[in-house]
Amino acid sequence: MKSSLLLMVLFAALGLAACGGNAEQSVQTERYTVTFRLEGSGTGERRALIGVTDREGRPVAVQAVVVAPVMRDMGMASPEATATPEGSGRYVAQGAFFSMLGAWEIDVRISADGRDDLATFRVQVE
Repeated sequence: MKSSLLLMVLFAALGLAACGGNAEQSVQTERYTVTFRLEGSGTGERRALIGVTDREGRPVAVQAVVVAPVMRDMGMASPEATATPEGSGRYVAQGAFFSMLGAWEIDVRISADGRDDLATFRVQVE
């Protein structure tokens, strides 16, 4: 019984760790596969690494990639940051994305051909 409870707690902790931190996450939008990874930890200046590919996995050049951090539970948002293209469907945004510790969502808006796609990533800031 105790070992089952211990395993459940361990898997829950691993699951939470995978939701945030520096783990790469991937989301499918209507037109793209978007990957997202943060460098650094905690609040303060951080870099966000974003990858954009089409549904077949080919890198895509788009007009704009914007990162918008939101803490929905607290009704807070941080200023948006426009990512800089690095080539081959890779983009980098830098900024003070998080004003406090806790559960955040990062909305990544991809603009191309007069349309926007939105990918949302969950991040636990510790």
